[in-house]
Amino acid sequence: MVTVRAATHDDIENINHILEQSYRKLMSNSCSMHFINAALPFKIQISDAFIKSKRYAVAETVDGKLIGCGGWSDEDPVTHKTEKDVAHVRNYATHPEYIKEGVGRKVFEWCRREAQKEKFKLFECLSGLNAEGFYTSLGFYKTQKRIREIEIRPTVFIDVIHMQYDLNES
Repeated sequence: MVTVRAATHDDIENINHILEQSYRKLMSNSCSMHFINAALPFKIQISDAFIKSKRYAVAETVDGKLIGCGGWSDEDPVTHKTEKDVAHVRNYATHPEYIKEGVGRKVFEWCRREAQKEKFKLFECLSGLNAEGFYTSLGFYKTQKRIREIEIRPTVFIDVIHMQYDLNES
């Protein structure tokens, strides 16, 4: 059995480990190892402020092993601006040993309920090409906005797909 809860400061090291393991494995289907090695140090650092927001969750097994994570914020990850009623899905990952076991879906359901409690109406997501199928399976849809080459750090870019999920319809 897997449970989902709000992440705490004590979880940060394990969260970063899950992000690194998951992204390294799953991104290898759509990105070169050179890119992954250059990008990962900037994609796998969860901030203490994100944890303190209580908008970041972890999934854990009965024995307390963290196997998944993900969250949302009201700040756009690229522009750092906020838009009324819009929340942004961020930093989802499942440990490679638990992929395709519903862990990501459970984390998403926790995030969806929490965002609805705060009266958000829309989730937005900048999905990596490798994660499009996952987000589609949750009910996200592509928008007309296809953003290519978001800069992760100077000279390191990633292709993303802009997706949305209507929080009022679930």
